[in-house]
Amino acid sequence: MSLSAKRIALFFALAITCLVTACKDPQVIGLPDQPLGVFVTDTITVRTSTVYVDSVRTSLASYMLAGQYNDPALGAVNANSYFRPVYSSDADTAALNLGESLSLDSLVLFLNYDYSYGDTTGKQIVSVHQLQESMPNTFYNTNKAQEFAYNPTPIGRKEFQPFPRAGDTLRLRLADVAGEELLTYAGKAESTFLKNFYGFAITAATSNKAIIGYYPSINAGSKLRLYYKTGGTAKIYDFQIGPRLNKIKHNWQGKNLYDSLPASQTGGMAYLQAGTGLMTKVEFPYLQNFKELGNLAINRAELIVQPVAGTTEGNLFPPPQLTLYNTNPAGKIEKATGSDGGSYWLPAFTEFTSAPQLAAYRSSSNAYSFFLKDYVNNVIV
Repeated sequence: MSLSAKRIALFFALAITCLVTACKDPQVIGLPDQPLGVFVTDTITVRTSTVYVDSVRTSLASYMLAGQYNDPALGAVNANSYFRPVYSSDADTAALNLGESLSLDSLVLFLNYDYSYGDTTGKQIVSVHQLQESMPNTFYNTNKAQEFAYNPTPIGRKEFQPFPRAGDTLRLRLADVAGEELLTYAGKAESTFLKNFYGFAITAATSNKAIIGYYPSINAGSKLRLYYKTGGTAKIYDFQIGPRLNKIKHNWQGKNLYDSLPASQTGGMAYLQAGTGLMTKVEFPYLQNFKELGNLAINRAELIVQPVAGTTEGNLFPPPQLTLYNTNPAGKIEKATGSDGGSYWLPAFTEFTSAPQLAAYRSSSNAYSFFLKDYVNNVIV
């Protein structure tokens, strides 16, 4: 999950084959006695609006987000992350094997990061707090969603200069009180640990001007490392980062974006911002008019999405990819139920496959492209 906020413009083009001679000005590309009329149009009306989705799933996201930044178009965005550590291997599930005669050396949180959004030229300040209540495994973020109680006194704090493009790792020494508590779970089942040890909150100072994305995988170097001794011998134990979620808040500078806002009211632009629930709705109100041309087949239908000039400069870079979703007749995004019982948005599928429609950003053309041939054929048939 990224937090890129972008103003976008959209273009739509069709390559159409006419299968009857009623189509005008055919180019002969078929058999001599069966000409195929082929023409291209890019004058199809595209109607866009900025819509607010009232809940966005942020649990088990790709990145743990902490920080804040002020978007020039949409205002301030703030993000905190919550997580629970879990045992490092299945062999420890029944009982945490740390040995005997235990004594603490230190507890250190390692967070690998390679994502940022905002101004990272200044130093960032992050703090770690112990949670005082259990966090859910599945969480849907809204601006008014619950906050999770944590001890206001941090058990770790660090000021650092971020280098996200280098894939740096942040190292935070945590207070011994947390390490001593972890040692008390030696010999206990993971189920007991998860029931009683609520986890941590990662927060950022109000002076921060960027949001940093921390990658939670232990393979990338993120972990909660316990340094201790057993019988005088130095040992380490790495807890993995387990269930996690992001709490994202926004202040849209007085803009009423909670209702559908047509692009005609925003200077012809539409907005999208992951995490806060802002999406761009795209409609093609006159596609069915192509039925008047007779028996048609769509060879290619391409939707081109371009960030508005000047909105992807400096440290406000474009999202690496966009996802296309289907809406039902009521105009709502179609949903499905996942294996964990939570719901998720059902993406539009790539033609001839069951893969989601994803469009990668092309810097050469400052654009994303979606291919909608099947969709358009279904509309005009």
